[in-house]
Amino acid sequence: MDNVRIRLITEADSGELYQLIVDNRNNLEKWIEWIRDIHNEAEMHTYIQKIIHTERKEATITFVILLNEKVIGMADISDISSDGKIGEVGLWLSEEYQGKGIAGAVISEIEKYSKSKTKINTLKMLIKANNVNSLKMAHKLGYQEVEKLTSWKNGEVKWVVCAKKF
Repeated sequence: MDNVRIRLITEADSGELYQLIVDNRNNLEKWIEWIRDIHNEAEMHTYIQKIIHTERKEATITFVILLNEKVIGMADISDISSDGKIGEVGLWLSEEYQGKGIAGAVISEIEKYSKSKTKINTLKMLIKANNVNSLKMAHKLGYQEVEKLTSWKNGEVKWVVCAKKF
């Protein structure tokens, strides 16, 4: 998808991202904990400031997702290993853009960014076990299941870790 791209997040993105959260709150809260803490644009702005000023220390790179130059979601590479070679990718899209192949295009953009601007050569995805669409997308993009994380209560698989080395 030529009209999908990522760029590093800026404080100027707070208004558009806050509106996406308002429009998609019910869906996003199922998957992303910090969404529950954002109740107005000022809180979104503060959250972005924190991201920008702490991500180097916490080994995270955060992007906005653009479709035809319109912000439609967020993505990041987090938990970057101390040697800088392994990172965990995550993303969310406005509901109206899900199921259209955009997430796969975003992952491909993150892979390109990782190859050209970082030392990362392996990306991991932590996917909820019941998120069938995300698991299918990961497999389609060449990510392999490397681990299943289970509940300590009943042994039920809660998360699937998929990884791809490039």
